[in-house]
Amino acid sequence: MPARHKCQEIKGLASELLGRFLEGHDGAAFCFACLAAMLAMTRSEVIDAADRLRSAGEIEVREGRCANCGRSNVVVCGSVDSDRR
Repeated sequence: MPARHKCQEIKGLASELLGRFLEGHDGAAFCFACLAAMLAMTRSEVIDAADRLRSAGEIEVREGRCANCGRSNVVVCGSVDSDRR
C-alpha cells in the first residue's frame, strides 16, 4: 500500500476513535490535551481528527470547560444534533 494511502487510513482510524469516544461520553466536552492523553494519541493527531469530524458536522469545537481537567479552553464535544446519535 502506498504511504499516502496508509497515512489517510491512519487519519481515518484516529477520527473514528475520537468519534466513538465522544459518542460514549454523551455530550461532555474535552480539551485537546486531555483527549490526547486518554486516547493515547498526540495532540496533533487529535486536532486533525477533530477537524475532520467537525468538517463532517459530527462534532463541535468551541470554547468551554473540559470535563476531565476542568480548565477553560478550546474543547471538543459530540454533535448537539440528537438525530445523529
